[in-house]
Amino acid sequence: LAIDTPMCCSSAGLGHFYCNYQGERMTFASAQHMCESYGEEICQTGTVSEESECGSGATSRPFRSWSSGGCEVQAKVDFSSGDVAIVHNPDPHTSGQVHVEAMVDKDTLNFFKVKWDDSSPSMNDCLASESCIVHENSCICSTEVSDHQVFLSTDEVSSVDELFEDLQTGAVDPLTFDDGLYDSLGSCNIPGVTVYSKSGGECSSLDGDTVFALKVKSRQYFLKNSISKVHLTGTSFSFRNPVQYNSLADPEIRDMLYESDETIDSLFYHPSSPPFLSHQILQRFGLSNPSPGLVERVAFAYSEGSYNGIGSGTYGDLGALVAAVLLDDESRKVILDRDPSHGHIREPLVKLLSFFRSMGIAFDMPLRIPSLLSLEGDIGQGSFESPSVFSFFSPGV
Repeated sequence: LAIDTPMCCSSAGLGHFYCNYQGERMTFASAQHMCESYGEEICQTGTVSEESECGSGATSRPFRSWSSGGCEVQAKVDFSSGDVAIVHNPDPHTSGQVHVEAMVDKDTLNFFKVKWDDSSPSMNDCLASESCIVHENSCICSTEVSDHQVFLSTDEVSSVDELFEDLQTGAVDPLTFDDGLYDSLGSCNIPGVTVYSKSGGECSSLDGDTVFALKVKSRQYFLKNSISKVHLTGTSFSFRNPVQYNSLADPEIRDMLYESDETIDSLFYHPSSPPFLSHQILQRFGLSNPSPGLVERVAFAYSEGSYNGIGSGTYGDLGALVAAVLLDDESRKVILDRDPSHGHIREPLVKLLSFFRSMGIAFDMPLRIPSLLSLEGDIGQGSFESPSVFSFFSPGV
């Protein structure tokens, strides 16, 4: 854990908790300093004192504190899917007890997808390794994390797309550091990129701390020239270390908000988002069967943020998208009305309501509203009975 309450032990082996205020948490280094100021040291014991307000609830399992014991982070690999879950394997304290949060114990089902370098281990691979054990339908292994430099020189990079594809580790904006820590090397002959290196770096000689600044779909990125790999100890299996915002053992609302923002951004900037949104809006604007070419042009306007000078020029401009929908030749040429596949097919329920209006049908009971329910079997659609959030039109159809 990044921050926690210090557990300090006297020479008698009794654990004490010290703090400046109730609920205070601190880094391990600060916890060491706190214990030393009382003539004690960080320890790991099952015998604790609750005399001070800082130790209130110390004997209950949810109480967390720093200790002198170690904790190994293991990977739990599902045999059938190759998905991975995080498992914590802490040292027992002096009483022999081991407390592990349910989200990261050996029975956890919090699996997530990872990018394996080759393939995931099978049961035979798991049995053959001394650092792994078989647990139900999965393999639990010790892990080692290593960082590797991706590009040795900018001569190995040809475009922004290549950088965005190969670099998966983000970096802090180099300009936020003290002057002199990072130097700008310019573009290094990579269009649309600014390369930052720690003092003494050159375009022909990069290191793992080199940062590439670039824009993709109007969004600024800072990517570190490094890749982090997780290796299953004692085996040849490894996977790219995935991004994680929230701690499974100690979740924070702040980290949940960060992760939610990134999830929404990943959907917004996903390559399939522009054509999907364009196809759906074209259907709502009167073209039930838009051609692939029209969808491509509208999606391009949305991605570029501009259509014939209309729009802000940034990715995701809805004004540019609507302009492309309404002003494209395929939307305006009258001759296309002779094509039986061109135009708009009204939804069955809308068609029924239009028929009611044309016949002058009125409802004489204002306190009761007709629902038109259970019509899906008769006309293919019923009121308040949409088969999906996309209403009558299925996505991608």
